[in-house]
Amino acid sequence: MMRLLKERAQLAGYAQHDGLIIGLLWTASYLLSVRGYETQLLVLFGTALGIYSLILIAKYLRRYRDTVCHGRTTFLLSWSYSMSIFFYASLILATGIFIYYTFFDHGFVFNYLQKAYTLPEMQELLKTQGITSKQLLDTYASYRPIDFAMIGCLLSIMGGLVASIPIALFTRKDVSRELEKPHNNF
Repeated sequence: MMRLLKERAQLAGYAQHDGLIIGLLWTASYLLSVRGYETQLLVLFGTALGIYSLILIAKYLRRYRDTVCHGRTTFLLSWSYSMSIFFYASLILATGIFIYYTFFDHGFVFNYLQKAYTLPEMQELLKTQGITSKQLLDTYASYRPIDFAMIGCLLSIMGGLVASIPIALFTRKDVSRELEKPHNNF
């Protein structure tokens, strides 16, 4: 029982540390993407940071497997660790989004969307959906910083549910699978 509690505490500690790093990376990615609406290179860097974070999570999971679990983990433990990282990173991202929209945005995103929704292509697209740009902008204007933060947090956690499965499958090393491998006794 004590060993299980110790392992759970180690998992949480490592996941919190790694989640902090990934969350800061996601926050930088978000800020680059949002502020890069007019400079596509910033959006590209933001997207690259987001993709790199998945590779980094797999690297952190391997490090956890090799140092704490002595080189062996099951799928469930790998998935649990990966999801914990996504959870903690989502909290950091939500905090970053809240701070951005509360103190730094000053209508930047709204003004950009207002310009984008007046384009003829966008007007045509909105018309096919049965909504007007005014309805869409009114809805956007009604959002508070906490609403954006919660949306970012929930989307990150839902993305983590999906992304954790292949990450866990890719990084697990199960004891039973190692026992089934044929050994050369030369």
